[in-house]
Amino acid sequence: MKQTILLIIITATLLMMGACDEKVKYNSEADHLIESAYQTKNYKQLATIADSLQKKGQLSEAEAYYWQGYAYDRMKRLRTASFFWEHAIKAAEKSNDPRELSYYAKSACRLANVLTMRRDGESTLKIGIPVARRLEALECDTTSDYVNLLIYIGCCQIHMDGSKDSVNASFNRAYKKHKEDIEVHHNDEAYKNAFAGVINIVYNYNGIQHYEDALKWNERYGKFITEYEQREDVDSSYVDKQWARYDIYRAVALQGLQRNEEAAEAYRNFLSTKYSLTSEGHILANEYLELAGRWQEAATNYENLDKMFELRNIQYTLDNIQSVGLRKFHANQMAGRRDSAMAVSIKISEMLDSAIANSRRTEVEEQDTTRAKLQEITIHQESTVRKRMTALMIALFVVIGIFIVYILYQTWIRHRISKAHQELETAYEEVKTMTFEKERQQTEQRIFREIQLADIPPLEPKDKKMAFCATSKTNGTATADFIDYRLNDDKLWFCAGGAQGNSVKDSFSAALVKSQFRSMAALGTAPEQIVTAVNTAMTSGNYSPVSLFVGVLELTTGRLQYCNAGHPAPVLAATEIGMLPTAKEDAIGGSDECRTFSTHEIVLEPSNMLFLYTNTLSSIENANHRKFGTKRILGETLQQKKTNASAELFIQRMTESVQRFIGSDSHTQIPLMMAIQSTR
Repeated sequence: MKQTILLIIITATLLMMGACDEKVKYNSEADHLIESAYQTKNYKQLATIADSLQKKGQLSEAEAYYWQGYAYDRMKRLRTASFFWEHAIKAAEKSNDPRELSYYAKSACRLANVLTMRRDGESTLKIGIPVARRLEALECDTTSDYVNLLIYIGCCQIHMDGSKDSVNASFNRAYKKHKEDIEVHHNDEAYKNAFAGVINIVYNYNGIQHYEDALKWNERYGKFITEYEQREDVDSSYVDKQWARYDIYRAVALQGLQRNEEAAEAYRNFLSTKYSLTSEGHILANEYLELAGRWQEAATNYENLDKMFELRNIQYTLDNIQSVGLRKFHANQMAGRRDSAMAVSIKISEMLDSAIANSRRTEVEEQDTTRAKLQEITIHQESTVRKRMTALMIALFVVIGIFIVYILYQTWIRHRISKAHQELETAYEEVKTMTFEKERQQTEQRIFREIQLADIPPLEPKDKKMAFCATSKTNGTATADFIDYRLNDDKLWFCAGGAQGNSVKDSFSAALVKSQFRSMAALGTAPEQIVTAVNTAMTSGNYSPVSLFVGVLELTTGRLQYCNAGHPAPVLAATEIGMLPTAKEDAIGGSDECRTFSTHEIVLEPSNMLFLYTNTLSSIENANHRKFGTKRILGETLQQKKTNASAELFIQRMTESVQRFIGSDSHTQIPLMMAIQSTR
């Protein structure tokens, strides 16, 4: 009896498994449809065909998900592409079928590339290393996808401070595989795969300033090019482009090593290529020109940026605004092209809103796509469960008593799955909202910080007729405060100010004020004229209101002329401690572009000291939410005056006082400050 029941159970189980196993039946028609859509670059159709063929059982999940990921990647939907490639890897991670393993490697390579571009090194290594090890164990490590995966792993290990041995192991194994591929096949594809792999290594080493390593790998790149151009019927324009890339990355590495003459020679070699005359070539040249401080040439090259975007049908996005837009702004600013820099800043400000809107729209579309696919996968899984239940019911007619408990159990499981699915959808919506807002804030802060880092004041002026010291902000939380100063003909021009908020718009407003101050101070313009001119420029555009204090100190006489527009009055440490007398003016950048401003004048005696600070100093709070305040500033100034502290020691002690106030564990940025003392 027991044997009979066991036989029935086994028979029912086999019946259920036979009814539910889904075998993929590959055929040439399916491959032809995929290839046709791929060749015509009809990527929307390619995604649809791959999905349809998978549902018909003519494509495996791994292959269908790979092609859908490829299609969405080409349509610039990188999150959706990553979603499909992740599922392709999961679908093939236990398969030993050669065709499945091929798409397993392709998907991992494509996904690693996207994650590397996103600078998500941790995810790249988490996915890439297990895939590479499995391909090696199965001896499927001869394809270009496997080799490129090794390079992505090595590049991520570089940026994540991986050990030099592990990085070299990844790169050297990839290089060896490229050489073997060239020796075996000796065709264009083998060489081009090698070019792409090695130049990626060179680029990353230059990026982290490992210039000796970059030169070593660049020489290997040059050897590959030399071998390739000996082939018959090679594309001369393609070879010219490779030599151009070789020369420019060599110039960058040599410049980084301070071998300036050799770097300049390498750059002249780059200019001898035809590729250097193209729009893309001009932008590539700036990798060297910016490092070499040749800002005029770099700014001229960036004039081709819009043309390149137009030719390649590229839209401004948050990523390329940061990667090239800000560099164009910085190059024009460093080249002294104030009007061009201002025009670039205005264009970036205009494009930023549309870029954020496009990013939001794209993200919503991608989330809808992946959500729909997740629902489809869930429905497919539930369909499979239903098929198994149907097959099981046939057997249950024979062994009804044995499987009653099993049926009830399956019903309970399905109820749990449905409930969990509903909870997952709710959690997914919450995460989606939080993720978008967090990414938007991080992007604004990143762009804001890039603008500030591109506009750090020069070295502090040195003159025997005065004592001077100022703080400078180079990291930490971004704010729109600023200080600046210029020494010209025994006169010190200086300013302090800040916008009210911490947005990208506020940062551009502060950058505009500093740019105009520098230009007009260099011409010896009076303080009230500087403030008036800045106010006119600010009210004529879409800028944030900015408080501004401008002063000029004659070092030989101690005569100080100054003009204030809504900024906290500086502290004057003379016989008595008090605020410098100023007019009660509103901040600049309002609605009145015809406002005039008044100039005040005093004489700084040799024992007097002027202390300037930004709004942030008086409003900074400690852990108990108490503000530093003006009284505390005056009190600290009085203590320093009693000890006859120098300007440098004054700023040092004031900084220490602020740090004690906010606490040693606080990550709050120390506000900007400046101390000036006539010593004639």
